[in-house]
Amino acid sequence: MFHKKIKELLADEGFKDWISEHKDFFLAHAFFMEGGDWQFGFYSPVSEKMVTFKCGDKIVRSKEEDILKSDKVISKLDPDKVVISFDDALAEASKVAEREYPSLVVSKRFLVIQVIDDTVVFNITFLAQNFNTINFRIDAKTGKVLRHSAQALASF
Repeated sequence: MFHKKIKELLADEGFKDWISEHKDFFLAHAFFMEGGDWQFGFYSPVSEKMVTFKCGDKIVRSKEEDILKSDKVISKLDPDKVVISFDDALAEASKVAEREYPSLVVSKRFLVIQVIDDTVVFNITFLAQNFNTINFRIDAKTGKVLRHSAQALASF
């Protein structure tokens, strides 16, 4: 689904017009929440702004927005480095959740595909009914779970 949606975005005439006028922007992340639409974030290191394209029945572009300041560099996301599917990453996270956090009942799941520490990852978060969260980082090339943790939403 990720590859299908990014291809749709890259082929869209409105997007092509926008990116031709904003050459300093690059794909930084993809976001998906179950029941929602894919969103693709494009970042400019020049302006330090993010523009998001929501890809539903039609493609909608957000205005340029400031990002939360961090000492971490925002890296370019290469879609070709996302090898495993969204469904496979979610299935792997679900297996770990059932094994490691069996008492948590998941009510929502969302993910960000991004580059963290030079690795393209599925950064997946499960929101439990008791408002705890379980976070997983899964290597987008190998499907290996790099880390997982649970915490209260207030500390998230």
